Amino acid sequence: MGATLTDHQQQLLDQLAALRDARERLAWLFARAGSGDRLPAEARNEATQVPGCLARLWLDGVVEEGRCWFRCDSDSRVLRAVAGFVCEYFSGAEPALVAAADASPLARAGLDRVLTANRRDALARVVRRIQERAAELARS
Repeated sequence: MGATLTDHQQQLLDQLAALRDARERLAWLFARAGSGDRLPAEARNEATQVPGCLARLWLDGVVEEGRCWFRCDSDSRVLRAVAGFVCEYFSGAEPALVAAADASPLARAGLDRVLTANRRDALARVVRRIQERAAELARS
């Protein structure tokens, strides 16, 4: 997946690249997070919580028709926005490709440089959790 992005993934990166600066990119992510699906209360539990984050963050993934679909939610607006983008980026891809991905989409978009160290760490956990979940889904 690192070298071959799906059209969906490339489109997301192109949309971010079209925005002039990091503030515009973050505003775009906030707008997308505000209009996206949030996890229902019953899905925000210990099993879906991403450990090690300062704010609570939950991540869930399913496979339908051979493709992964991820959703997340967080107490933090910033974390919900950037983690939501990561979920959207990996959604629609085959589990084996997600599990083998070698880069964070936020790094590809240059957004990792404008996030605090804690948020970068949280996003690394999100990518890891997505890859672990994709590997589980690929085995089932």
